[in-house]
Amino acid sequence: MRISLLAIFLFLFQQTYGQYVSSWYNMDNGLPQNSVKDIVKDKYGFIWLSTDSGIVGYDGLSFTTYNKLAVTNLHFGNFYGDIHNDDIVIYNNYEENKIRIKNRSVQVIAKKKTDRTYIKEKNNFLKRITKNIIETEYYSNTKYYIKTASGEYTFYNNEIIYIDRKNKQTKIPISISGLYNVFLNKETLFITDPTNRKTYRVSKGNLTMFKESTLFNDPETKIYWQQLTDQTFIVNNNKIYLVQNYKNELRLKLLITYEDFGDQLFNTIFYDEDFNKLYLGSFTKGLNILQLTQFYTAKKKFLLLMM
Repeated sequence: MRISLLAIFLFLFQQTYGQYVSSWYNMDNGLPQNSVKDIVKDKYGFIWLSTDSGIVGYDGLSFTTYNKLAVTNLHFGNFYGDIHNDDIVIYNNYEENKIRIKNRSVQVIAKKKTDRTYIKEKNNFLKRITKNIIETEYYSNTKYYIKTASGEYTFYNNEIIYIDRKNKQTKIPISISGLYNVFLNKETLFITDPTNRKTYRVSKGNLTMFKESTLFNDPETKIYWQQLTDQTFIVNNNKIYLVQNYKNELRLKLLITYEDFGDQLFNTIFYDEDFNKLYLGSFTKGLNILQLTQFYTAKKKFLLLMM
C-alpha cells in the first residue's frame, strides 16, 4: 500500500517533575452529596458539578448548591450543550426536567420531546453518549450514538455505523462490545482494543487500524473522555495523562502520579489549564481538587505510526 501520509499520530510523553496539593470536598465541607457525576467549566471560569442532590457551582473559593429548583428530582447526570456559547444543559433522572446554566445562573427550562438524550425507538432504546463512564453498564437493547459536527456514530449489536449529514450510512468493519475504550478527539473517533493491542481511528467513516502497542490500548489503561469539555485522560498505573492534539497528532502529557487511583472510584476528570488544577469526581468520596505545582517539562518522542 502506498504511503499517503508520513505521520498519522505522534504519541509524545512529557515527563513532569513536581508535586501537587490535594484538597478533598464532601458533605462535611461544601458538597450536598458525595457522588460527583460530571464536571465542567463555563466561559466565565466557574466550575460546575453534577451530583445526586443538586447542581453545584464553584468559584475557586466556595461552593453554591442549587437544590431548590422546581424539578421532580435532584439526581443529575452528565452535562451537554456548548460552553463557548454559554449554553450548558443538564437533565435529572429519567430526563424529567431540563436545566440550563447560562450567565452564571441555573434555570429550569421547558423541555421539548426532541431534547431527550434517551428515547424509545421502535423495539429498543436510543441513548446519546458524551462521555465514557467506567462503571456504566451498556445494554443490548439500547442503540448508543455519538454526535459530531459532520455526522454521528451509532453502536448497536456489536456494530458501528457512521451516518453523515446526508443520511448516508457507512458500516465500520470492526466489532465492539462496549464503549469503555471509545473517545472522540475533535471530529475523529478512536477505539482501542486492549485484548489484541490495536487502536482504531475513524474519520468521517474512514477506518485506519494501528497494530502497535501503546498506552492507549494497554490492558491496564482506563480512558476518561468528556465531549463537552473536549478532554480525554489516560490513566495507567496511577499515572494520569492528558491527551493533546497538536497539528492532528495525538500527544500524551503526564499530569501527575496519583497513588491508589483505582481505590477512589473516580467517575469524572477535568483539567483546568488556566489555573493548573486537576478536578477528580468520585462516585462515593466527593471531589478531589489537585493544585499542580509548576514543573519543568522534558519531551520525548515515543511512537510514530505510518500508513
